[in-house]
Amino acid sequence: MTTRARAHSRILKTQIVFLITWLFLGLGLALGQSSDAQPSGETVADNFGVAVEKFSDKDPAVRKTGIAELVKTGSPETVSVLIKALDDSDKSVRLRAVEGLMSLKSQKAVESLAKAANEDKAPEVREAALLALGSISGEKAIPVLIEGLKDEDLAVKLSAIRLLGSLMSGEGTAGLIGILSGTDDPGIKKSAITALGQIGSAAGIKAVLDELQKSKNTQVQVEAVIALGKMVSGLGVIAILEKKLKSQDAMVQAAAALSLARLGNNSGLNVSLKLLSHKNRRARYHAAEALGEMKNVSAIKALKKAVLKEKSKSVREVMEASLRRLKKLSSR
Repeated sequence: MTTRARAHSRILKTQIVFLITWLFLGLGLALGQSSDAQPSGETVADNFGVAVEKFSDKDPAVRKTGIAELVKTGSPETVSVLIKALDDSDKSVRLRAVEGLMSLKSQKAVESLAKAANEDKAPEVREAALLALGSISGEKAIPVLIEGLKDEDLAVKLSAIRLLGSLMSGEGTAGLIGILSGTDDPGIKKSAITALGQIGSAAGIKAVLDELQKSKNTQVQVEAVIALGKMVSGLGVIAILEKKLKSQDAMVQAAAALSLARLGNNSGLNVSLKLLSHKNRRARYHAAEALGEMKNVSAIKALKKAVLKEKSKSVREVMEASLRRLKKLSSR
């Protein structure tokens, strides 16, 4: 497995673990809060004391159990204890502490999580702390995320890039442009382009256009073309996308047709119709998607024919979705 594949695998694993932990802890809190028999202050204190005692155990597994129990107690002291757990010698305990703090969404933890995101020795913990900060503090986390762009670990860097894009703040534009222009890694370039597309600033659009013009990597070109379709039609974007309809790469052609359609331009109609039968699955996918966006009912016949021959489930589904959309328009 390549470094990039391992990084993406770890990002996915971290997100799944966070989701499961959040659901588990959140459900526990919700059940406790909705119960008719609310625990007394004395009971909360007792449960809190039992959970805290586990932090002195030599076994990391026991200390991790203590964190889950602490969160469920609902004690106002829980956040302070979890913050201390961020300094635990075992990375799995620190990771669980980050997860616990994210489930509680306490602003008191922001400074400590920021420190963990920048300084923890384990990349898994740094990545998790970034995710927690994004969830808890939103745009206030941007300075830490920008710092995360400099992280040597690929998964941490990619998480910082994606979070900056999801927050859609122009504050992250300069850092993302620096990442885009300062790397030769196609995976990092694609992520930076996507994030810049989500933000949609003028400087970001220009950076994506520049990358599209000079890149020879098909995947990067496709990502840039798709991102431009989610931005604006100024800065000569339409003309550049129309030029990409003549690309020698089918995926780039299909992506250009889709982005043009999203910008209200149907000049990619004939290209999209032709690509419905192309051997490349992604080209067929974007071509079918583009036809739905164009709202041109003349494409119904070609889509019907293509659906019957399509073997890919995902492509067939987008073809059917576009068909439904066009049929609805034709019935008006």
